[in-house]
This record gives sequence, structure tokens and C-alpha cells, in this order.
Amino acid sequence: MADEPPAPATGDPTPTPQPSPPAPTPAPEPQGDPTDLGDAGKKALQDERKARREAEARLKELAPLAAKAKELEEAQKTEGEKLAEKLRSAETDGASAKTAMLRLEVALDKAPAGIEPAKIRKLAERLRGNTREELEADAAELFADFGGTTTGDETPTLAGQPAPKPDPAQGSRGNAPQARPTSMGAAISAALKPKT
Repeated sequence: MADEPPAPATGDPTPTPQPSPPAPTPAPEPQGDPTDLGDAGKKALQDERKARREAEARLKELAPLAAKAKELEEAQKTEGEKLAEKLRSAETDGASAKTAMLRLEVALDKAPAGIEPAKIRKLAERLRGNTREELEADAAELFADFGGTTTGDETPTLAGQPAPKPDPAQGSRGNAPQARPTSMGAAISAALKPKT
């Protein structure tokens, strides 16, 4: 009795029973040899091994065909890449030719008179710009600095050379300027009139 816990003071003289842990259940003992599969198990194992050997043999047969298919796929991909590269090259060449033609057109339009065509072609290669307007602005600067300017009455002059001055030996020779005839008939009459 000394080992019993003291009773609670509430007035209930019966002690509460303590639950006991469940008893372990023993594992079932294997019956017979664990490697013994029986007739059905042995047949299933043999069938699986046979299917695996057949699949491996088939895979070995198909390996060269898979390699050939991959090689052909790479060859087609390479051919497509070659065609794409040719297309990019042709587009680049076309754009370059178009730009060169535009430069030459602008150079011919803006070049002052008296410059040789070969020199205009060389100067056209120096023009910079992506649009016609940009090329024209660059051509105006280039020809003004390099080889020529245009005067107000659109009579081109070469840079470094002054515009020609009128020759006093040509034209009327008197002190008073003579009026110019306004029609062809008047010009003929004036030319036939004796000078006094």
C-alpha cells in the first residue's frame, strides 16, 4: 500500500486506473523459401527477361537508323541555314546597291558643271546619309568645300576660280549704251543699219 498514490481530496475514494501499453503483435513468419516464386512467378520472370533481350536486340538494330536520321536532320538544318545566309547576303547586297545608286544620283544632281563624271563617282562614294535629304545636304557641303558652288542665277562656277567678268570689247562700242532690240526683226534692222 505504500506504493499506491494518495487518493484525491475530492471525496472519491477510488483511484483512477492507468492505461496499459498495447502488447506488440508478432510479425508473421515467412513460410518456405523467399526465392521460391512458384511456377507462375518463374514463368513471368522468364517472359520479362526474354522481352528485355528482344528489346535490346531491336534497339541495337535501330541504333544505326537513328544515327542516320539524326545525320539527315542535321544536313537539312545546315542546308536551311545556308539558304538563310544566302538570303541575308542578297538582302545586304541589294540594300548596298540601292544606297550606292542613290548616292550617285544625288552626286550627279548636286555636282557643279565642269567636274568630270569620274570625279563625281569618286565624290559620290564619300556621301553619308540614309535618306535622300541627308545625302543631298551632305553633297551640298561636299561640293561647296571640295569642288564647286552654285551662284544665285544657277550659273555654276568652279571653286577657287572667279566668275568670268564681262568683256568690254564685246557688245556696243559707243559711249551711250544702246537699247537692245526686243524682237528678231528689230535685231536684224539694227544690225543692217549703217553705223555713223
